[in-house]
Amino acid sequence: MEELVALPPGIRVGRWTITKKLGAGAFGAVYLCVNDEGVQAALKTEPVNTPHPLLVMEAHVMTKLDTLRDGDGKHFCRCLDLGRDEQRDQQSGQMKKFNYIVMSLVGRGLDGVVKEAGGRLSLGSAVGVSIQMLAALRGLHTVGYLHRDIKPGNSTIGRPESNEIRLLYLIDFGMARKYTKDDGSQHRPRAATNFRGSPRYAAISAHLGREYSRVVYGTKCGGKFYPHIVPARRAPAVAPSLPIVGECCALRSALNPRFFARVALNYYTKPCEL
Repeated sequence: MEELVALPPGIRVGRWTITKKLGAGAFGAVYLCVNDEGVQAALKTEPVNTPHPLLVMEAHVMTKLDTLRDGDGKHFCRCLDLGRDEQRDQQSGQMKKFNYIVMSLVGRGLDGVVKEAGGRLSLGSAVGVSIQMLAALRGLHTVGYLHRDIKPGNSTIGRPESNEIRLLYLIDFGMARKYTKDDGSQHRPRAATNFRGSPRYAAISAHLGREYSRVVYGTKCGGKFYPHIVPARRAPAVAPSLPIVGECCALRSALNPRFFARVALNYYTKPCEL
């Protein structure tokens, strides 16, 4: 795989000027940028020949989400620009191509907010965040996509400058999958699937090789914030550090059987039918 080119401050990418680097992951980086009108945004990059492209799917999903202007649509960034560019790498001196997508800015990650709060949200905050997360998932499902990587790190709050610190955003759609056809009907679930997501936060059904479905997120959302609301019995301490996909199945004995039954509901079950 071609290494991603570093973009120093002042470099022009399309109609955007790089200001600084915000962060980087295994397959890409995110930069703060500004256009000629002074609008600030986040620019995410990815090598054109990466073996696991995520940016193309993210662009598809965000373009669809742009049709949701009101209601559930407020929980998503706006896609401001996308394209392909080529820049000279400062270390090797070679020209390197990369895909990029420009999106509206958001605030801090929810994982950082929870950590700052001592690892536990207040009752009101946890309930409010859960309601907003369900609304965001409803919006995503409305345009026909499943996220497949729901976790605190993929949700943020809004920016204080925009007076949105109480607004939840759902981000990172690179692992999303379209579950509906063009006519609105659902694709048939695959008999077996490769694992997608983060092992610590993925649904048990995903560890079992089952297709993700809408109903999974209803139970996941509850399981994600429930420990921050009620001091209930927790899963074994080894759970957060399970290194191998599939080992989470060993936790079934530590879970309420009725909860596990809900996780394994039919693929076509709607969240409202829980």
